Amino acid sequence: MKIRQQGFTLVEVLVVVAMTGLIAVTAFAPLIHTVGVLRDLERSFGGASGLRLASAHIVGDMRQYQQAPRGPAFRLIRHDLLGGKADDVLLFWSISPLRQGQPAGTVVYRLSSKKETAGSLLRWVLSGVIPQEVNPAALDEREGQLVLQGVEAFRVAALQGGRWVDEYAGILPQAVRLTLGRGEVESVYEDWLPQVR
Repeated sequence: MKIRQQGFTLVEVLVVVAMTGLIAVTAFAPLIHTVGVLRDLERSFGGASGLRLASAHIVGDMRQYQQAPRGPAFRLIRHDLLGGKADDVLLFWSISPLRQGQPAGTVVYRLSSKKETAGSLLRWVLSGVIPQEVNPAALDEREGQLVLQGVEAFRVAALQGGRWVDEYAGILPQAVRLTLGRGEVESVYEDWLPQVR
């Protein structure tokens, strides 16, 4: 009587290895594609798309506008850094703090002025403070929320009375134009704003 040994033949092992490889390729191909898409999105976000997304966020904040209890509810201060880089300051009265359980207040957007955080677009929410009472230069940057890093230029223009103005104080303008710059990339974003009577 012949005793048969337990085990696999070389052909059986090779078939199993080939099938395992085929299953792995089939399973990992979508994952590799997804990683490539995410890498492309990250590059895109670093370019004009990121600037445009930040601009849309700012305009979304402006849509939460409410007339201030006293004085102008919207302020636009033109400011330039050495070399002509745009460094404007945008202030407006908003009900957006209500989402955080705070009373309405002023929302401020401006670039960081500190060397260690240069190139950061920051946002402050100052509950209960009207735009005219805010000194933008005195804001503590540690209390500001980071909107976008790598921003080298921030220019804002308001459409009032049919023309674009660089400095403004009053009610919410008809439209706003935001220009954000990062290196050689510049994004211009214009949008109409709701009119409050």
